[in-house]
Amino acid sequence: MSANTSFPSSAERDSRVGDDEFATSWRSWHDESDRRRRDPHGVLAFTGLVWLTAQPQRIAEVPGLFSVPAGTHDVVIEATAADGLRLGRREGAEGDAEELDGITVLGTLTPHVLTFADGEVEIARRGAHVIARPRSAYSPLLAAFDGTPAYAPDAAWVVPARYEPWDQARRVAVDAATGRFTHELDAVGTVRLTLDGQAYELTAFAGFVPGTVRLPFRDATNALTTYGAGRNVIVDLPESGGEAGAESDGASGVAIVVDFTRAVNMPCAYSDFGTCPLPPAENRLDVPVTAGEKTPTLRLSADVDGHAVVARSSASTPKDPS
Repeated sequence: MSANTSFPSSAERDSRVGDDEFATSWRSWHDESDRRRRDPHGVLAFTGLVWLTAQPQRIAEVPGLFSVPAGTHDVVIEATAADGLRLGRREGAEGDAEELDGITVLGTLTPHVLTFADGEVEIARRGAHVIARPRSAYSPLLAAFDGTPAYAPDAAWVVPARYEPWDQARRVAVDAATGRFTHELDAVGTVRLTLDGQAYELTAFAGFVPGTVRLPFRDATNALTTYGAGRNVIVDLPESGGEAGAESDGASGVAIVVDFTRAVNMPCAYSDFGTCPLPPAENRLDVPVTAGEKTPTLRLSADVDGHAVVARSSASTPKDPS
């Protein structure tokens, strides 16, 4: 059984006046999303992306030498006390940060954050690779960022749907934005909905917080008004019956809503330094979802010397799909 919604025509979208309370709530959500992006430890603070190799190498504006010995996923860091490189985030870390002096070897089963005077560098495994990704409060994108463009909120894009949790989560391989590897993610159920008379069965992934699932999707606005690789919607689950293995009301699952007005960009929409997991093939919507966030106007990339530079997105002012 699929939930149904009438797909709004262009005339209906243009003539509909949003509910004040709905629009106010949406604006608060949108402002909060951009506020979180301005975090000096977040996506706008990226200043590079380095794929570590067996050859010791320097990272632009980061002290020390970094390498990954052949046949391992361990990171070898060569630094002196004068470099000021420490293991542990400046804010929110438990205990004192450990100063690195000499040769330090770190495993990468879990990510690490090394801090230094002007920023920090994340060390993490990505597939068979290990990356080093520096961040700085002085990132040029943080300084230039003036918000994320978005479609005006329209309650017609709050779509009724059904969620069918699976008995057990399944590991699903999805492509990464970089193309160098695949992510292995926990898929937890199926979301069924209908748009413009067409039924869709979308794969839902474990949410970032309990009681939610993440719904990455592509649609007909991608590379026109929205980021080409797709967007995400976070879906709130009902208090009972929405977890993997939980009982639901038979094969039709449990009632949910998918609020496409809160479709958000992935980190890789803002930066060449993102390694985002992309939506699976079955999460492609044939209709233009003219709701939620649009392509960011600015994008972070690297110049020939490896330094971060800001450019205006080539898709920041495209023709609206119809």
